Amino acid sequence: METKVKHTPGPWQICYDGQIDGLNGDKVCSGMGFESYKEFQDDGVLRANALLIAAAPDLLEAAKLASTSPLSYEKWMPQIVAAITKAEVKEIR
Repeated sequence: METKVKHTPGPWQICYDGQIDGLNGDKVCSGMGFESYKEFQDDGVLRANALLIAAAPDLLEAAKLASTSPLSYEKWMPQIVAAITKAEVKEIR
């Protein structure tokens, strides 16, 4: 049985002010009220939250793949690693 997706399809991206947009520019999550990219980058907690939210579609797809073929590690592990990498905070200097 196939489940109909009700959320905005991924990939999702973070805009300069913290807003999260879908592939076609559809708003996923409203901006966090930052005036500039630098102001958004300087708030480590909200930036980390935005990264995790933006990675949600990738994490969901990786989890679905792993759940359908749990013994095929080589099939789904690269997708899981990529999704985790997208969700983790990266230091920007």
